[in-house]
Amino acid sequence: MGARGAREDKVKHILFAIMAVSWLLGPRVLFAEEGGEQPVVVEERGGEVMNPGEAEVRHPGRHDEEAQRLRRLKQEDPEAFRAAIEERRGEVKEKLENLKETNPEAYERLLDRKRSARRHRLDRLREEDPEAFRRWAESRRDKLSVRLEKVKENDPQKYEELTAKRKDWRKEKLEHLQVNNPEAYERFMTKHPKWEEHPELGPPAWHKQGHELYKEKHETLHERLEDADLKPYEERRIHEHTHDAMKHRLQEPHDKVKPRPQAGGKGPSPVQKGGVPAGGRR
Repeated sequence: MGARGAREDKVKHILFAIMAVSWLLGPRVLFAEEGGEQPVVVEERGGEVMNPGEAEVRHPGRHDEEAQRLRRLKQEDPEAFRAAIEERRGEVKEKLENLKETNPEAYERLLDRKRSARRHRLDRLREEDPEAFRRWAESRRDKLSVRLEKVKENDPQKYEELTAKRKDWRKEKLEHLQVNNPEAYERFMTKHPKWEEHPELGPPAWHKQGHELYKEKHETLHERLEDADLKPYEERRIHEHTHDAMKHRLQEPHDKVKPRPQAGGKGPSPVQKGGVPAGGRR
């Protein structure tokens, strides 16, 4: 009986150990199995969808280290910095295209998150630094204008499609603005009264009007300079100064007038002294 009781006690100890281990490790195994059935979207890899076994481990300091490395590279070697940025953009673009083909729903969710984050950054920039926001808006407008000109030259059919989409988008945005923000709508209509009469008109048409005004002011300037009794270098400086002022009003990249080489004295121009040409206005 003594040997039999010892064996029973030994079996009980083994069973108790097995139960304890199962109680400790059971929840981990269960949750791991439940989580393993779902695909994982890794944002660090451009939103790529991977199987659970392929999912990468997120390191909190990884993005900070990469940002610091790029800042140092930008200061030490600008060319290498631009090459690294272009390479990174190519990788992200390729992964986004792959995600769009393999999982369109995840692709749309990723784009929505990016749009929301971008709107939040721009709203904060507009509130904290209006001047920086204005510079960003001008730069963005110039880049879009240049891109549209390239598309117009290389693919006229695509340009027509983009133009039609832009017209529809402007009309829809104006209707949304009229319902949700009447004050902003009134400001817009006051600034651009022809929009209501001609909905097809947009920034290109207003820009054309700006060019016509630029040409008219340029002719008027030459008439005033002919009537003014000024030295050649003074006339040239006034001409260039007026060109710069009108270029700033147009704010378009292709409206740049190359400054002509100055000749003569180095003193301040009559404009800097406070003078104006004959027949002109202060």
